[in-house]
Amino acid sequence: MEKLLPAMRAFIAHKITEGFDPMARIIDQAVDLFARNEAYCPSYWEFRAGDESLHPDTAVRPHIERITADLWEERRRLEATWNEPTDCDHLDQAFAALEREGIVAGQNLLCCMTCARAEIAVRIGQKINTGQVVRGCVYYHEQDTARVPYGHLLLAFGSTQNDDENTVRIGRRIVDALAQAGLNTEWKDDPNARILLHLDWRKRRFQSSLAGV
Repeated sequence: MEKLLPAMRAFIAHKITEGFDPMARIIDQAVDLFARNEAYCPSYWEFRAGDESLHPDTAVRPHIERITADLWEERRRLEATWNEPTDCDHLDQAFAALEREGIVAGQNLLCCMTCARAEIAVRIGQKINTGQVVRGCVYYHEQDTARVPYGHLLLAFGSTQNDDENTVRIGRRIVDALAQAGLNTEWKDDPNARILLHLDWRKRRFQSSLAGV
């Protein structure tokens, strides 16, 4: 069990850095990973480093709960030093601007592209049903979030017109909004390719955005 503690700590720190899941869900995912060798997102397997050993929940959970509580408070202290807008604040700002223009923007949607596409379609439908004009969408899902602490994020997007010309037009507007918020992207006007966003991922858990969303 002792040899697993550094990996547990690394995984839990990663989950806290992602910035979305509450403490209880982080603990449950860590128990799944280190007790039952079950990973919610494929990229989480790397924290097991090929170790497929199984352990009783009762042996793993107390360590995970202690580590999570310690890192949670460590993160709270770290965020207190963030006195300037972060890239995540700027992303919130860009997504809020796109929402105002009729581009539905979703962060950390359900697990994978298939589920996220279904979730964003529901959001689009809800807005249309209330009389709002919707031009398109932009979003990323939980598997994208799992990789984003490494410094990049892939954004999916689309047009409600469902043709390449309008899809490219929506993509360009998304890139422009991100640039106006101070963020760097890579995209080549390809309606079938996601937008690559480069950013220093510092997602606030304990403070409101400082970017004037």
